[in-house]
Amino acid sequence: MDKEPTNSTPEIEQIQEKNLNFQEQIDLLKELSKSLPENKRELFDKALNVLLTKIETLEEEKDTDDLTGLLRRNAFIKKFQESIEEIRIQKKIFQERENKREGDENININENNTFYLFLDIDNFGQINKNYGENFGDMLLKDVADILKKMTRHSMTKISDLVARWGGEEMVITLFNIDKNNTIEKAEEIRAAIEAITQKYLDKPNLNISASIGMSQHIENSTIDDTINKADIAMRVAKKERGKNNVVFYNELTENQIIEIQKIIKEEK
Repeated sequence: MDKEPTNSTPEIEQIQEKNLNFQEQIDLLKELSKSLPENKRELFDKALNVLLTKIETLEEEKDTDDLTGLLRRNAFIKKFQESIEEIRIQKKIFQERENKREGDENININENNTFYLFLDIDNFGQINKNYGENFGDMLLKDVADILKKMTRHSMTKISDLVARWGGEEMVITLFNIDKNNTIEKAEEIRAAIEAITQKYLDKPNLNISASIGMSQHIENSTIDDTINKADIAMRVAKKERGKNNVVFYNELTENQIIEIQKIIKEEK
């Protein structure tokens, strides 16, 4: 029995038969476009661009990062704003109570009791170079798992938030907590990340660590302002403190802040 004719091309057959990743599929489709007559090529390229734009939009709308399972930046910002609004509502309710029970654990709810940790895995680019990107991905998952386990999640109270900010950078927001407990939590996270090294003793000369910048959210401040402060503190931890440590923005000198701001400006 004769095979039914198809409009398949060698490029499309490669996409169907090979286990290609998304970018490899797109590259093959672009190669296919070059072999088409000019009138068909223009239509093909337009359709491909529309498809890529739609895929990019869908990716941006996703709440979680595919690799780590952490929140993506936009979802993190949205959930943070929702949490701050909930804190304001709860504060108003408690303020309106005529009789407040002393010792109520929620009585001190205040958006100023919110802290950010900006975390960057030390020497991640070199780790990728030495041990390969697949290992780098494993390391990102390891760190993400630690952050999930060491932050608070609740169905009835405001939960901490953890996001992959970009590359090897991650951001944590801790709610309803004071400065000393935040520093303690940051140190626990730093030590837990450093301990990942013990999991990979077969990797020669591998040392895993993270630098963490810490900042406090002040009532009516923007999320960008507070995260930028945590970012500056993290950079001081890397550049001036030898990495693998925690730095609180409020403890920085004006000169330290100005110097790091210059570096950030030059990078843009």
